[in-house]
Amino acid sequence: MFGKSSFSFHFIIEGRQIAVEIRGINHYMDHIEQTFGLKKTAGAGYICYTLPPEIGEGSFELYQGQEGFQVWITNAQTKQDIDMSYVQDENAYIGMAYIETDSFRDTMSNGQASAIQSWRTTRSLPSDGITHGVCRADKALHAVNIFLFPEFFQTCSDTTGANHYFDVLNTIQSFDEQTFMHDLYPILAEILHCSYKETAKRLFTKSRVYAIAAHLIALCDSESAQPHVKLNKFDMQQIRSVPAILRKQLNNPPSIAELSRMVALNEFKLKAGFKKVFKTTVYEYLRQIRTERAIELMKEDLPLEQIAAQIGYKSMRGFSQAFAKSTGVSPAEWRKQSHHFPAL
Repeated sequence: MFGKSSFSFHFIIEGRQIAVEIRGINHYMDHIEQTFGLKKTAGAGYICYTLPPEIGEGSFELYQGQEGFQVWITNAQTKQDIDMSYVQDENAYIGMAYIETDSFRDTMSNGQASAIQSWRTTRSLPSDGITHGVCRADKALHAVNIFLFPEFFQTCSDTTGANHYFDVLNTIQSFDEQTFMHDLYPILAEILHCSYKETAKRLFTKSRVYAIAAHLIALCDSESAQPHVKLNKFDMQQIRSVPAILRKQLNNPPSIAELSRMVALNEFKLKAGFKKVFKTTVYEYLRQIRTERAIELMKEDLPLEQIAAQIGYKSMRGFSQAFAKSTGVSPAEWRKQSHHFPAL
């Protein structure tokens, strides 16, 4: 059911590069099992590959459903770099990934949380699209990869599955990557950290896949109900340049009219397009990045009045109101609370 994509993997083992053309998931499974001498354990809708000691330690788990999805869970550390790439054929998919490193896990175990974390997502690719991936030697990798194929949407949709798949795909492609993935990170993390075993874990994983599908379809439905704004490739490129402009001119940001001229879009398309891509208004985004910058500056023990001026507020009152709207507390209270916790 899942042997639809054409994979071209390049393995580097002990300094030798081995290029292999992989066609279909079954061929892929057989190849990695034979190449790396993996120990294979299989069950209903489940396969676990365990690394032998000479290759590394850990495992690669595959959960797949007849509905048309795959979930790969990786907890492994290899002794050699494994460089992989594959070419997508015309049978595309919607895919996403969540990755944790040991350093990130150490941070979380110490009661700290990163404001900005490193994520990776994949999108459905054209038939000549190439996806690259590298498993670095002696660096533990903890990851979840989910692939939703067109037939998956046919099984969980009241409408034509293929049409719903492409509706969801078009919706995804109109969003900024971080905006799109924001609500999905916790679900993906739940899969990675699930402590259940065997049947319980398989059922839990399947439930999380459907939670992701529900989110994607709801997002698609929400977008279709919004006033339509058509964005071509140039429009998308210009809109995606706005955050960099705002960050560069944080202490004296351009007005909407000025920003419109800078990106060569009319004001309506700029505002509507920005909200479509980033799921927030230009003004709200500016307030968000000002707040982030203020928090960074407060770690340097600068006077609050100086911080307000550096991020473009004309008065302390304006700064305090905007900061409180974003965080729920005033700048002074935030600084006071932060002194009770270790620095990030």
